[in-house]
Amino acid sequence: MHRDLKPANVKVTADDASRHSVKLLDFGLAKALTPEPDEAQGEASVTNSPTLTVGATVAGVILGTAAYMAPEQAKGRRLDKRADIWSWGVMLYELLTGERLFSGEDVADTLAQVLTKEPDLRPVPAKVRRLLAECLQKDPTRRLRDIGDATRLLEEPPPDRQPATLGSRLVWPVLAAMLAVIAVALGLVTWKHVREESPPVTKLFFPLPNEMYEPGRPPSTAVSPDGCRVAGAGVVDGRSRLWVRDLDNPNPRILAADGVQGMPFWAPDSRRLGFFAEGKVKKVDVTDGGPAITIANAQGTTGGIGPWNGSWNKDDVIVFGRITSPLFRVSAAGGSPVKLTELDGTRHETAHVAPWFLPDGQHFLYVALSTDAEKRGVFG
Repeated sequence: MHRDLKPANVKVTADDASRHSVKLLDFGLAKALTPEPDEAQGEASVTNSPTLTVGATVAGVILGTAAYMAPEQAKGRRLDKRADIWSWGVMLYELLTGERLFSGEDVADTLAQVLTKEPDLRPVPAKVRRLLAECLQKDPTRRLRDIGDATRLLEEPPPDRQPATLGSRLVWPVLAAMLAVIAVALGLVTWKHVREESPPVTKLFFPLPNEMYEPGRPPSTAVSPDGCRVAGAGVVDGRSRLWVRDLDNPNPRILAADGVQGMPFWAPDSRRLGFFAEGKVKKVDVTDGGPAITIANAQGTTGGIGPWNGSWNKDDVIVFGRITSPLFRVSAAGGSPVKLTELDGTRHETAHVAPWFLPDGQHFLYVALSTDAEKRGVFG
């Protein structure tokens, strides 16, 4: 299994003027999740996994790229080659239509579409509609089991066969070439962008001063919704600090010198920053230099141990929890936290973490942790 099939990992290179090769790149995620022979029955190590999504606070829960991730992968379930078949189907849809199949406003919205949206296959040629329908079954037990069966499905005439058009006559050569690539590249397929235009990509890299974090202990960071600031929490000399940096200013500012517990999170206005310190939920306006304000007592609600994490919506509601608790909600203006979720004992749940509001501000995703690996996943 590759586990992270996407257009960026499939490249076509020219061997000479008349011959091209298709190469599948970046097996880092597959290697990170492949157990050693003496570890075949244990939990796979994901400490070196290259791709994390909204479950980044809990290593090993969600791994892959959201728009091409199979539903069971988004839920943190055990995977087999059918997860790659789903990703292949998503890429084939894009190749034939020139449109993204799942294209939310952000990672959380995209994951929600993967889990709930039924693919509309009307834009694709009838000849491949059945193939895509079997590749894009959300239930992996009903999905195409082997990519070799794709040839059989393509050779069968569609139920409502129509006279061939130029476009439909061109479908088979394209798919035949793709299936040949699959056989060579571990049952996978090539990719070609059908849209020539693409938005410009802005890349930014800046080193953090040593006083922002200790080597080997990278800070937890959060980018503001407007993309103009980065906040982070890191430990130096045993002191957990909160800092923020404007992208047009090389010097980070210390917002809290000690006692920070967990990951910072932004308000939608990109001015206010939420964080946890001394067992409390706090907020600070990063633009006016004012002091931090306590919103609520977090320790008294969640109990337990471990870092907190939260999410802030446009109605000034904050949802938060920690690695050993359910989720709570509280007004950003202050008040008493109210329990929002209950741990399900029948699923052996141990915590609900990493809340993430969807764009409507009324719904959110979160990760449910469980002692049973089959029960872990993303819920909303």
